[in-house]
Amino acid sequence: MKRPLSTYCLSRTLKIGAVFCLVLGVQYAVHAQTIGADTLAKVKVYTEVEQMPQLPKANSKYSNKEAVIAAIQRACRYPAEALRNNVQGIVLIGFTVNQQGEVREIRVEQGVNTDLDEATVAAVKMLPQFRPGRQGGQPVAVHYSLPIRWAIQ
Repeated sequence: MKRPLSTYCLSRTLKIGAVFCLVLGVQYAVHAQTIGADTLAKVKVYTEVEQMPQLPKANSKYSNKEAVIAAIQRACRYPAEALRNNVQGIVLIGFTVNQQGEVREIRVEQGVNTDLDEATVAAVKMLPQFRPGRQGGQPVAVHYSLPIRWAIQ
């Protein structure tokens, strides 16, 4: 008597570890892990909110996005190797300002070369803590995707 496929495969419950399924006579590894309630209630990340995150000493003559770009550019140091090789371009950097105003999840979304990409990430890491963004009066996480221009003058 044949057993139903569900006895071989992972059913609705997720368990830690590897489970093997027998499908058409071939064995496949399926990796699963327990999902907690806190993981299911993921934090929503916005790109635009009623009140965007603010740098502590933002200059009011700039828009919020321009002030953040200017702060990153001030912290940027041109890598010597990139300078010698005359490497220029725009690095598109992404990061999230969480509900506490901390910069998290920094990543290069579109890079130029390794040296400029790493220097841009290092500059973003030097940003001070923000005043968090707000939506409906509540602090929320906000994702930024900003172009940082690298040019030899």
